[in-house]
Amino acid sequence: MSVVKNLLNKKAGPVLLIPFISQIAGLAYSVLILYALDLGASLLEASLMTIIGPVIGLAIMLPIGIFSDRFGRKRMLLVPLKSC
Repeated sequence: MSVVKNLLNKKAGPVLLIPFISQIAGLAYSVLILYALDLGASLLEASLMTIIGPVIGLAIMLPIGIFSDRFGRKRMLLVPLKSC
């Protein structure tokens, strides 16, 4: 238990949540497939829908990384908040 407290005291708590959040996102994709099939989408359409999301994410990673290096990570994290 003291190991967990030490990690949380060192502000590593959010890093420990990343695998958990990743698992939830994976579950969301499986439910999304079922929902699309229930709405009448074909299996091909539902499969393409789940493939396109990660592919677009990979395509956007490099430009976002370049902007993050150029303008700073804090500013890049604030961009979505300012757009709301």
